[in-house]
Amino acid sequence: MYEDGERQQISYFATVDAPVDIVLLLDTSGSMRGELKAVQRAAARFIERMRAQDRVALVEFNREAILHHDFTSQRKRVLRTLRDLKAGSATAFYDALAVVADELLRSASERKAIVAFTDGVDSSSVYDFSEAAKRLERAGAAVYIIEWDTEAFVIEGLRRGELTLSPAQLERYRRAYRPQDLPLRYRNPLFFTEGELVEIARGLYRLARHELRQLAERTGGRVYPLRRLSQLDEVYAKILAELGTLYSIGYYPSRQERDGRWRSLRVEVTVSGARVHARSGYWAPLP
Repeated sequence: MYEDGERQQISYFATVDAPVDIVLLLDTSGSMRGELKAVQRAAARFIERMRAQDRVALVEFNREAILHHDFTSQRKRVLRTLRDLKAGSATAFYDALAVVADELLRSASERKAIVAFTDGVDSSSVYDFSEAAKRLERAGAAVYIIEWDTEAFVIEGLRRGELTLSPAQLERYRRAYRPQDLPLRYRNPLFFTEGELVEIARGLYRLARHELRQLAERTGGRVYPLRRLSQLDEVYAKILAELGTLYSIGYYPSRQERDGRWRSLRVEVTVSGARVHARSGYWAPLP
């Protein structure tokens, strides 16, 4: 076990069979309209297959993040709400992450996870990615992303004039790829040609894929790229299996500074052929 490259003395190691609090986070934006029923059915089966000792919370997001149920063992109530969800517009993904961190995870049990179904492309959040991600990383929840690829759908909609990009998306693209450009032009999609909007959309999808993988890697979760909705049941089953077969490692850090900085972690094993999957670090506490 290494923290910031310095070897640590392990003081605790055990398999974990404790209950898990799971946040089911569903994207119900306009790009999900044609697939929402299939997503709801797969999510319902995921809830039904959870272990008896685990609890579930339900959050959806489209134009805003909506907390439907706090952590509960009453799964029939959650299933009824899940089946009644309707597709909306826009995508407040970052706001949903912040809502989960601020309003759910503070009261969760020691073991907690987020299982999100989304393409990761935000269009309307107040929070930016870095702030929302940092809140989740401090909360200690593993984030599992089921990444639904909507890029072709969005690009086709842009070419047909049926979809457009929001000012928030244009500004996010500018900051990531063209910070030297003046912000004024990026306040209105009408200032761009169809071809330019398509290129911006492609850039936003590249950015979203990077963000999703960074979030999963830093929290000890995973990203599951999804090409067909028929794969959903299999992916949900893999996530449940992983959550039920974890190991817990404990140590007392050799560095005791309460400086609020990111501490990188690395776990090595001596078993031939074994692979380690763990969070890549944590935020040190503040004074």
